[in-house]
Amino acid sequence: MRRAANFLSLATFTALLVPALQVSATAVQRPSSFKETRFLLVQTEPTAFQQPDFSKAPESLRPVPLQLAQTFDYERQAEANSLLQEGNRQYNARQFQEALLLWQRALEIYQELGHLSGEATTLYKIGTTYSLLGNYPEAIEHFEQGLPLFQLLGDQVGEADILNNLGLVYSSLGNYPEAIEHFEQGLPLFQLLGDQVGEADILNNLGLVYYLLGNSFRALEYFERSLALTRESGDQLGEATTLANIGSAYLLLRNYSEVLNYYQQSLSLAREMDDQAAEALTLGNIGSLYGLIEEHPTSLEYFEQSLSLFRDLGDRASEVRVLGNIGIAYQSLENYSTALEYFEQSLFIKRELDIRAGEARTLGDIGKLLSAQAQPELAIIFLKASVEVHESIRGDIRELDVGLQQSYTDTVADDYRLLADLLLQQDRIIEAQRVLDLLKVQELDDYLDDVQRNAQTETGVEFWQPEEDVLALYEDVLLTGTELQRLQALDTLTPDEQARLAELEAQQDVVYTSFIDWLDHPQIIAAVDQLRAETRATVDIGNFTDLQASLRQLPQTSVILYPLVLEDRLELVLVSADAPPVRYPIEVDALELNRTVVAFGQALKDRRSDPRELAQQLYEWVIAPLENDLAAVGAEHIIFAPDGVLRYVPLTALYDGEQWLAERFSFSQITAASEADFAAHPRDDRSLLAAACADCAFTVNVGDDAFDFLDLPATLQEVELLAAQVPGAEVLINDDFTPEQFKRLLGSSTLIHLATHGKFVSGAPDESFVLFGNGQTVNLRQMRREWSQLDADLVVLSACETALGSPQLGDGVEILGLGFQLQRVGAKAVMASLWQVSDNGTQVLMNAFYTAIDNGFSKAEALKRAQQALMADDLSLVGGEGSVRAGAPPMSRDGTSVSDAYPGYSHPYYWAPFILIGNGQ
Repeated sequence: MRRAANFLSLATFTALLVPALQVSATAVQRPSSFKETRFLLVQTEPTAFQQPDFSKAPESLRPVPLQLAQTFDYERQAEANSLLQEGNRQYNARQFQEALLLWQRALEIYQELGHLSGEATTLYKIGTTYSLLGNYPEAIEHFEQGLPLFQLLGDQVGEADILNNLGLVYSSLGNYPEAIEHFEQGLPLFQLLGDQVGEADILNNLGLVYYLLGNSFRALEYFERSLALTRESGDQLGEATTLANIGSAYLLLRNYSEVLNYYQQSLSLAREMDDQAAEALTLGNIGSLYGLIEEHPTSLEYFEQSLSLFRDLGDRASEVRVLGNIGIAYQSLENYSTALEYFEQSLFIKRELDIRAGEARTLGDIGKLLSAQAQPELAIIFLKASVEVHESIRGDIRELDVGLQQSYTDTVADDYRLLADLLLQQDRIIEAQRVLDLLKVQELDDYLDDVQRNAQTETGVEFWQPEEDVLALYEDVLLTGTELQRLQALDTLTPDEQARLAELEAQQDVVYTSFIDWLDHPQIIAAVDQLRAETRATVDIGNFTDLQASLRQLPQTSVILYPLVLEDRLELVLVSADAPPVRYPIEVDALELNRTVVAFGQALKDRRSDPRELAQQLYEWVIAPLENDLAAVGAEHIIFAPDGVLRYVPLTALYDGEQWLAERFSFSQITAASEADFAAHPRDDRSLLAAACADCAFTVNVGDDAFDFLDLPATLQEVELLAAQVPGAEVLINDDFTPEQFKRLLGSSTLIHLATHGKFVSGAPDESFVLFGNGQTVNLRQMRREWSQLDADLVVLSACETALGSPQLGDGVEILGLGFQLQRVGAKAVMASLWQVSDNGTQVLMNAFYTAIDNGFSKAEALKRAQQALMADDLSLVGGEGSVRAGAPPMSRDGTSVSDAYPGYSHPYYWAPFILIGNGQ
């Protein structure tokens, strides 16, 4: 029955190093893939047929007595057996359509006779052939019909083989959760059977899926296990397959000589076995390797050899990936017209085979090429189409663990960023903002799992009518021409293909076979002209007017700042209540910005440092370009929708040369998930639940990691002072602060203050937790399940590292951490810290903050005034009396006095770490 050997096409890996190249998997079904033992299931001797036990079978599988009687129609059974064997011969002669017709007739007879073993075997064969031909829906349908039959028969070999092949089909479709699920179901069956060849195959296929999701190290683990088994069992084909895949995995380490070594070993074995499929795949991988080192003529030579072999084999799923790589090679040689023709051929077949992930990448490749040819409007259209497919796939992989979701995001985020980049260059700012929101939701969803979308991001990208017209014309005119060319090139055609060819030839005058000619189509030119006029005439798309209306509802003059961190520059978009959005391109590359952010973070965390020089540099990039517009609208409050490394930057601590920005503006942070309600006002009936873990020296184990926490003695005074300000406050201290007690009081409080440790576990966000006074923890999974009654205007996490889980600079997604999670389960706003903060300093900042709240200031304004109070050592700024700490100099970690340049708590180390996420009112 088996086997389906699975190679990684090198296109898989070059996508992560050279964005233009494709990510793809190749499932190769061979003429010799049916095990000899499988034919024994269809007996030619009537005495050998044993009727299975139907007592536990589903009702739909239980034959009625008449059907049982019919199983002894020996002539009909012999006819079916003969059809099955003739189909095998046609299959081995690569006459796949003829084989399918024969097997379909055999299947009908077996079903009529109630001959389950014959029916199961034939369903498997039909599914395998449809998979080879790239007709994945038909393959899935037949495999899923055959699977319960093999299970009913107790045939674990057939069950394991079908599970493996279903995994391959789902992998080719980009449905990675289903692929992993089927492979993991099949693996223990092969192990139970002692089938080393099957076990090696399925381990190899699991490695392929994990690599497609961007997890190369986990992929290598599976490949190495597979290689050991293939060598132990003497399976040369499996060894060739796995050697090639290991080579591809090593590609990410940029050890090109090692990559070529593995490929050449694989190629040698393939040729030794005279296995054209394995040879074709390895030739394609070697071609991609030469493309990576920019030896494009040599690359094309290997690709052409590979393409010829795949076409001889009739392997369209592999053919399509080589076509895409040939297009990329021609693009690298600046032969754009030829590159577009190959992309077009590749896209046509991917559409026909429903290879969604490949379709998205080719659409993105066309967009990038059109951008390089100074066709930004058309480039945007194809990139939008690419992002639309990515959004669909991303929705399908939400059941995978968040690390794999994030890996997938990393492989496709470039299309989002390039689209936003082009839209900004065209001053289509609102559309760019929408794409930024999609990317932010995607990053957060992949990291936190199931982030709520707003009305705008729920529907993905939006198309203008001229853009829809262009895509429709692409489908009707250009892809139709590609189909015509393909059919004309075939030596033999099925009756359906002959009818379709006649139909297309009758309309040759309205189809195009050249992408370049299509670009000059009068309707394309007209659509682009119309698009230019419409996109410059208005910015009123999506929910922009609603966004401005929300800004007008705020009591203070507010603006929204959207940054986009690109490799070569920083883009800023400013949205205000009564004016069109404004775009500011800033000349700073991503590397310089990253270095500055890292240095700034280190300076902020060192109380002996003077961070003003770095703070001013970041101010010059992020805020200074906006100053005229901020002044023009009289901005008082900046709502920040951070991107990438800017999530690590507290804007309050930027310095304009004379003042910290906390002395000029209040700030809050939003994501696309909280855009819709940032203007909602808090309730008048304030009620408080305050909890403190003062005796908090606990060790918390999460997997192999141990997190050690220290006591927080100042939290006791912090909570007691807060409770004195709110009549009827509920207070939980130390041992009384348990998950059960907290949950009991959760739904009755509009204000929740947790003076305890929290930890956002980077890489395993579901394990992130809040620590309780009795040493217990509640992680994110439990929060989602058990805290559904939370309905608070504000949740404050006032202890250590509640928004920042890892000291390493990444993409900043983890910054929202526990704060964002609490917002998801019912908090309108969350206050959390970016770094480990001073226990005493936090206590005075929190008391100042709540004094401001008690005196009627909004949450954002209260935080701003509390920060100013610490800077100036003056509680009158929050409506209180006296000083914060009477100007005592701060102490260093070793207890010695430090410079008095920042007396008291005026260093931003004390007042800058807290950010307000969500509603700032």
